[in-house]
Amino acid sequence: MAPSARAIGIAGPQGKILEWHPGEQQVLTYTIIARTDNPIDLVIDQQEQFPLNASEFVHVEPARLEGLEGGMTGKVRVIIDMPEEFPFPGVHTFRFRALESSTDEQGMIVAKTGAGVYIAIRVPYPGKYPKLEVSAKDIAPGSQTTIDVSMSNLGETSIDSASIHLDIIDEQGAEVASYDLVSKGVPGRSQTTWRQLVDSRSFPSGTYAVKVTSSADGQALAAETSFRVGAMGVELAGWSREVHSGSINKITFTIESRWSGTISNVFGELNVLGKNVRTLPIDVAPFARTDLVGYLDLTDVDMNDVAQGTLSLYFGENISVHNIDLRVLPPKPAASPEKKPLNTTAIMIGLILLLVVANLFFILRRPKQPQNAAALGMPAQRGSRIDDWNDIPLPPGTPSNALDDMPLPPGSAAPASTDVSRRPNAKAKARAKPAARNKIAKSPTCARPAKHKTSAKNKAPAHKARKR
Repeated sequence: MAPSARAIGIAGPQGKILEWHPGEQQVLTYTIIARTDNPIDLVIDQQEQFPLNASEFVHVEPARLEGLEGGMTGKVRVIIDMPEEFPFPGVHTFRFRALESSTDEQGMIVAKTGAGVYIAIRVPYPGKYPKLEVSAKDIAPGSQTTIDVSMSNLGETSIDSASIHLDIIDEQGAEVASYDLVSKGVPGRSQTTWRQLVDSRSFPSGTYAVKVTSSADGQALAAETSFRVGAMGVELAGWSREVHSGSINKITFTIESRWSGTISNVFGELNVLGKNVRTLPIDVAPFARTDLVGYLDLTDVDMNDVAQGTLSLYFGENISVHNIDLRVLPPKPAASPEKKPLNTTAIMIGLILLLVVANLFFILRRPKQPQNAAALGMPAQRGSRIDDWNDIPLPPGTPSNALDDMPLPPGSAAPASTDVSRRPNAKAKARAKPAARNKIAKSPTCARPAKHKTSAKNKAPAHKARKR
């Protein structure tokens, strides 16, 4: 049945070529399949390259079919009364069509859908007119193939001798076989064929070119075709056989290419447990083994059993269907947090946090240092006021009353008492600052203050202050 619209189909000779014989009548019979209640009109379409008015010598009986309901069929005949002359030789084509007829809202007749077939008339050339053709079939690895060669003589004069030579070429351009066939004659308006059996059992998988050269009474001809050893396809080598209910499962299908070229746009479609999963399409290299990956959502499934399903593999324009089984296991138990192994990143983060905490601990526990000059182990600056002589650090080994003989700087108030024994907490202060005194003793700036000359006015009070 020719490709047709959904309402009408045509069954019968497709692409029929009729030989032209002047004044001869030829009849072709077709079956019209109706899927509509509307009438069906049967017409002949004039093609642009057709040299004559086809409707003058081609007609259809009957010209219309009525009363056919959905699924019913009707027989029609296409009658060709060959014209006495054609303007020029060659193959001339017209089309026969069946059209669903109906009327629109205004009552005008319109055609909705239809189907059609092509019919050709071959007009011979004067003299000899050979045409060479060759065909070959794809085969499985390890088998033999046949090559068919045909020569048509479109002329009116016979061809006395036609020779045929075959060359078979692999994908690398190397010649793997060659044959010389027996010469034959080809009468006018007729066809002669040759068939050659090819021992291709040793041919590896791939595509092979068949090149034919011929000489028809000295006229050179050539034709070419190809055949494949190991038809393009992929095989299912394995799949993930276990999945878990209550979760989304990664499922893998392993496939193998049996083709010597790259197969593009290969993908799989899984149907199981009412779920449909399609893998991402990939390109498969020649004879490669690779994986198709999909994800099966079983979050709403709770079972512990074997599920049956089908996997459809799509490659090129082909499809292969495989029955598969999956073991559906109970849901996986939740992983315990204590049993999770620590990775390197977690360990490094923990060490960094530990170092930060340790530094904060030592900083907070460090005692605060006094901020006055004596506590920092530094001497009082010259010209500064000394309010408490007890704050002046002494070098190691210096008697505690060494300051009794030191004159006061100008403007300094005399202490109420320089007796160390009567100074409150003097010994405690001395014991609390040994480190500071040692630093002062070693410091080159810790020089004893220079004696200042005092005036007569304040000299006596100073002596009195130093008396016990």
